[in-house]
Amino acid sequence: MENRIYPILYPADIGATRGSGLLLWFSQHLIEPKTDRIHFFVIGDYLPWDNDYVILESIGKGIAVGRLSYYRPEGVEIYRVVLSETPEQRLGNRKVEEIHELRKRAAAELTRVGRARYDYLLFAKL
Repeated sequence: MENRIYPILYPADIGATRGSGLLLWFSQHLIEPKTDRIHFFVIGDYLPWDNDYVILESIGKGIAVGRLSYYRPEGVEIYRVVLSETPEQRLGNRKVEEIHELRKRAAAELTRVGRARYDYLLFAKL
């Protein structure tokens, strides 16, 4: 899914979608830092047969598995934790394959929390 908006994506890249409505108002008036991004996900595996990516999204009941194509490209920003200048370059003595493996493992670790619910009433419990 390489186009003018999406860069080349790798596992463990982080995506954020633009908000709207009441959630956007809250994020721009009551939360710091101010942002128009309110929903986040992590890129998983690339699906070459569909030219799409698996994403792991944060939702109210925990982690959901979806597809990047669900979102319009112009509404998504991609962030990357840089392990090297590019995955094709080495980081110290790590090889490209090790960097890709580390990215895949980072994305897969989200499935350990799986269906753990968000604790919306945590502030009341405190």
